[in-house]
Amino acid sequence: MPKGGIMANKDQPKLKKFSPFQTLVFNSLAQEIKERPVIIFHDTEQNYYYYIKARDARLDNGRLKNPFQGEILIPKSDKPNTLFTKDSYLDCSQIFYMRDSELEELVKNNPKTEILHSKELEFDQVKKMFNKINECLKSKPPFIVISKVSYDSKTKTTKSEVQYASDWYLKNDYAQAIAEVDNIEEIKELEELKNKLHNEKNQLRLDLFETVLREARREYRKEKVYNPLFEWITKNKFIQKGLNTIEIIHEYNKLSSPLVPETINGDTIYICLVNNKWEDRRDFSLSERLEQTNFKSMIDWFKKNDLDINMESFRQFRKSMQESQDLGELLYFYKLEEQLKQDLSKLEKKYKKDGPKMKM
Repeated sequence: MPKGGIMANKDQPKLKKFSPFQTLVFNSLAQEIKERPVIIFHDTEQNYYYYIKARDARLDNGRLKNPFQGEILIPKSDKPNTLFTKDSYLDCSQIFYMRDSELEELVKNNPKTEILHSKELEFDQVKKMFNKINECLKSKPPFIVISKVSYDSKTKTTKSEVQYASDWYLKNDYAQAIAEVDNIEEIKELEELKNKLHNEKNQLRLDLFETVLREARREYRKEKVYNPLFEWITKNKFIQKGLNTIEIIHEYNKLSSPLVPETINGDTIYICLVNNKWEDRRDFSLSERLEQTNFKSMIDWFKKNDLDINMESFRQFRKSMQESQDLGELLYFYKLEEQLKQDLSKLEKKYKKDGPKMKM
């Protein structure tokens, strides 16, 4: 899994303006194309860099080009020393991966070959990129090309092994390729490759990439959202002080500037605790302690509003909280409902055992 996430380690290839001695980007028939590579994440467990390609988004007269299917627009950046000096289209439908040692060797042997990196992008832009890649991967049929690129340090050449290619790309790239070829043997080779890739769709390659992509997205959110939030919560000992989720959100909203690049809710807080509890044994029970505090706060709300402890009261509580707070949908209320059902089930069993003397 890509434990390195989208942020590559300190030994990643140096990133400057792209000046290709040869291409790192290929079409669905493994032919070189002159577009800029953009690293999207570094899989430090399997030791691969994954990257996509970029092209200028504007014509010479400044007008915006029409995007192709699978592309997203990334405006030029105003950051100092940025590599995204022009409006660019990122093609999220063509995925390349390469051994990190080979890419680093390539850059070492060719100092003028420098590569863009999505770590320069804003959080929302990276989310958009990941979402578009996933959309291309999950479309019916998949609209994606996956290619393994290798570098031979002896011959100083790169080559592509196409592992999956959608029929649209095969048809389009084949039509363009034969229009530029006069040699009948070369045309036959291209047709054979096109037919082979059409007939041998490697679903396993798609499944493997989907797993790697999902882990990379998770690691990116952990780095940008969950880790900073976890550190802030533990530093201030909010859970040890008995604050519930709503109170922690109120404390967060008092900050002069946000710690993370998105609005936090109850689900965000819970996930940040779960994601970190295995990495720090001292805080193993933080998520469970917060669940207990939240449950007690809910029961107190029932009492304050003269409500019995039952599922109808929970529904009223949920409606009231949803109208006044952004607590998320998936985990915050689910955990409360789950615990309430368990407690009610225990009471019901005890009632049946002890008879009518037991008050529900």
